[in-house]
Amino acid sequence: QKTEYIDAVKTVSSDPLYQPLYQTLMRKYDDGSQTIAQSLDTSDTQFLPWHRYFLHQYEDLLRMINPTVYIPYWDWTLLPQTPYQNPIFSSQTGFGNSSDENNCVDSGPFRKGKFSLTQVSGGGCLERL
Repeated sequence: QKTEYIDAVKTVSSDPLYQPLYQTLMRKYDDGSQTIAQSLDTSDTQFLPWHRYFLHQYEDLLRMINPTVYIPYWDWTLLPQTPYQNPIFSSQTGFGNSSDENNCVDSGPFRKGKFSLTQVSGGGCLERL
């Protein structure tokens, strides 16, 4: 399942057939997250429905590549104080992690040199903050 997800992400972000759809979705994410962040307070009821809708659209896009793909669930409550020690970020069995000063992912399938963000997503490497 992990391999299928990784393949789908790499395809939608780089294949000329799917890249315009991916870029449009990333623009919606950037626009929506900035709008919500500007108006967000503790009583805001817009964030969760917006985020759920965005993830639904993202998963639908990935399913254009492979209908069995789904977004992996990350239970951040398992290690809330040290989230990057979660196995999902493992260099060997997860999606990779960063150890350099630029926060670029330098291991796993989305490491610098093997995967880069599209320009609409800021370009460059995938970062862990």
